[in-house]
Amino acid sequence: LERTQTWAEEELQKVQEGSSGSSMSTNDIYLSKQELMDEFLTIKRSLEELGDGFAAEGKLVDLMRNLSAFGLTLIPLDVRQESDRHEEAVDSITRYLGLGSYSDWDEQTKLNWLTTQITSKRPLLPPGVWREHPEYFSETAVDTLEIFRMISEQHEDSLGAYVISQATSASDVLNVLLLQLDAGVKKPLRVAPLFETLGDLEGAHGT
Repeated sequence: LERTQTWAEEELQKVQEGSSGSSMSTNDIYLSKQELMDEFLTIKRSLEELGDGFAAEGKLVDLMRNLSAFGLTLIPLDVRQESDRHEEAVDSITRYLGLGSYSDWDEQTKLNWLTTQITSKRPLLPPGVWREHPEYFSETAVDTLEIFRMISEQHEDSLGAYVISQATSASDVLNVLLLQLDAGVKKPLRVAPLFETLGDLEGAHGT
């Protein structure tokens, strides 16, 4: 636990200073609450087997409850972005791949293409290629793709849901899922679309 605290403090300092690199291997720290919970359970069973039920049900159980409620990060952060930004990023990808403008496709064509790409394990883009082709990737598209790359680098339990503002259709949801997978997110975040107009709310059931 002390090593985990030291690592977290170093990571925070790196963010504040804009530096990189770490003096501590992630093999020496806890990165998921289940790792720590398993050790707490082992300690609890050991205490019970030794007849020390008082210690087993005391502060140790309080720690386990806190860990269960708050994890290692106290609270997972949600990511939120407007649906138009995701469509712009996917449109940049299809134009870069020579497939035409995604934004010009009808909804069914979008869904068919997205579904095919999601079920395929073939990556659409090499990492960072968006920074090398400004003729296809605008600054906002690059920013969106970089955010998904950042998500892929986060540790388990640190992020919660991916919230889509101004969602209007099923393709808005699949855009986010595809961008997560293509960025290498091993455990994609739960996608939560927000339908923020009366028309979108009335059509939300179909989406």
